[in-house]
Amino acid sequence: MFVDLVQKAQTDKEIMNMLYRNKFVAVPIINVDGREALINEPEKWKSSSQLWKAYSNGTDGNRNFPTLSWGQVSKGNKLNYSVVSKPGFINYGGEHAGSNKETKAMMKWIYHYTVVEQAECLIDMHQQGSEIYAGKGWGLKSQSYLSVDLRDDILSILNTGNTDRKYKVVKDEPKFGLTGRAATITDYAFSISAGGKFSPAAGFCVLIDGKKEVLLMQINDMDNAKFKIKAPNKTFKTITIEIGKGVKYLGNSKKTRELLAEEYWKYNFGALMECLPIIN
Repeated sequence: MFVDLVQKAQTDKEIMNMLYRNKFVAVPIINVDGREALINEPEKWKSSSQLWKAYSNGTDGNRNFPTLSWGQVSKGNKLNYSVVSKPGFINYGGEHAGSNKETKAMMKWIYHYTVVEQAECLIDMHQQGSEIYAGKGWGLKSQSYLSVDLRDDILSILNTGNTDRKYKVVKDEPKFGLTGRAATITDYAFSISAGGKFSPAAGFCVLIDGKKEVLLMQINDMDNAKFKIKAPNKTFKTITIEIGKGVKYLGNSKKTRELLAEEYWKYNFGALMECLPIIN
């Protein structure tokens, strides 16, 4: 996406000017060891015909991020069925929140751009589903609404000219993360943008009421807090895009790469970056 953007800028003055005005940053892949394992020994890194999703030590990277809602079960919620208690190919949150080196590196990267440089948005790209998630049911509604608006605009771009299969909205669980299943990378980014702080006592993000640390499960959602929450980036937005449809889009096989290349052009991913400053 970035290569296409820079190449277009060589002949398009409007895109060149847009690049002068906006900063784009990216991490191409987080789970480097897991990707290499799938490429080099694909049969070894399968479980019940499903590809290994976790880091190579069996910790699910997406579930390892320390967020306001990490591993908490709030009132009215039951432990999610998908939670696992030991390392495996999916859904193990780790020994503790933020335990893996890959997670720590991403935490530092996300904090810098979200809080220090005041990023406008984070787009988290996953494989398979043709779906887009946006908003956090436990978060500040004002921020969630901004994320939903961005989601709708991106949906419009991806679906333009496509009738057979469209990307669709998937409404996240209202209290995802407050069902004891840890959380996601977008939960972490959203947490720190909305005022989540690291807690030496709790080991993950908390809210601060004066000098007192408050767990999210104690208030259930941030709009219900009886104290003022100081959000360092009130307009930050985050969405997740699931690219492609079905297990054939997973992994790094020759066929998967061909399908993803077709998806890229058919669903206008090549134009997404140049449109982002306009819709964001």
